Amino acid sequence: MTVFAHLHKYEKTRHHAGFWHTLFQSALPNSWEIYKERVGTNERAVYTYHMHWIIPLAILIFFELIADILAKKWSVENYPTWLAVGSLLAYLLANTSWLYALKQGSGLARGAVVFSVASAILATGIGLLLYREEVTITQLSGIVIGIVAIGLIFWE
Repeated sequence: MTVFAHLHKYEKTRHHAGFWHTLFQSALPNSWEIYKERVGTNERAVYTYHMHWIIPLAILIFFELIADILAKKWSVENYPTWLAVGSLLAYLLANTSWLYALKQGSGLARGAVVFSVASAILATGIGLLLYREEVTITQLSGIVIGIVAIGLIFWE
């Protein structure tokens, strides 16, 4: 998501254009960058937001889902060791992806909410479809509230 579609035309800068610009720039997380837009002789700061953390977060959600499925199978199928080991390895890969998501600028709060809600939705779907588990109206309401929370987190 960027403020302008063709950012390659703008020169990246650390230019400070006054008190408010400096204050805003110091408050930006790592995933924000500032570019200088040139229109004739006028210049203005363009704030862009990069979501490079989405891919590691998606990988985290994927491996967490695999780990949850293996753990559920382990608990249902007489405790085979290979399912437990596979589940633990998937959790390890998931948390390694979480470290990369944090490094790429997901932020602890935003990344945790997106991960939690996405995992809850996917795990609920798998529980309903594969294991015939039931979801109450209250639990379903919680999932809807989580989806609204994700929308509010990305609202700008």
